[in-house]
Amino acid sequence: MSSVAAHFLDDNQTDRLDGTLVTYNPITSGALPTATLSSGTGAQISTTRDTRVGILYTLDATNNIATVKLELSPDGTTYSSLGTMSFAAAVNNTGAIAQLLTFGVPAGWYVKVTVVHATITSTTYY
Repeated sequence: MSSVAAHFLDDNQTDRLDGTLVTYNPITSGALPTATLSSGTGAQISTTRDTRVGILYTLDATNNIATVKLELSPDGTTYSSLGTMSFAAAVNNTGAIAQLLTFGVPAGWYVKVTVVHATITSTTYY
């Protein structure tokens, strides 16, 4: 039996055998920044660094099908869908359920979240 050494490279071609990722220009103190997102409207999160975004959304508990669609764009015009989360009416009837959606956004890119029978409660990035 033979074995092969494996390694992973980050964007700078640096070995990351331990699974760590390099964050350029990280936040080092203070409260994490927030953004205000409106359903169906794109917003630029950060122009200077790659970020991780956490969006808290809340279903409206109206016994209707609820959806949350996430899109990204490098230019604020052409958006690509990363996916749509869908919740059955029976699920959206059990109270105001809150969910946290987390994802990465490259520096300078735009985020668009479109919600139906849900609200965007807060957006924090780091």
